[in-house]
Amino acid sequence: MDYQYTNSVTVQLITGTLFLEPSRNLKRPLSFKHYDAHEDENLFMLANRFYGETSMWYPIAKFSSVIDPTNIPVGTTLLLPVYNDKSPEDLFV
Repeated sequence: MDYQYTNSVTVQLITGTLFLEPSRNLKRPLSFKHYDAHEDENLFMLANRFYGETSMWYPIAKFSSVIDPTNIPVGTTLLLPVYNDKSPEDLFV
């Protein structure tokens, strides 16, 4: 696993290897929404849930100081960046 997020993250699955490219959208966010991680969640599923694209895992990891996007301790408060052109869905309040 590439913990530096330099190019892509390699995830070993039972069905094979999956390469996940980080989003290059690292401009300064307008604001953040807070989300507390639940059991069995990872940044890829949360990025897909809130932004509709898994590549947004990288900004979440960067601003939340998450080292391993596949292993988030329960209760970890994540910062979901809000941009002009991309905002997490209001699925939580």
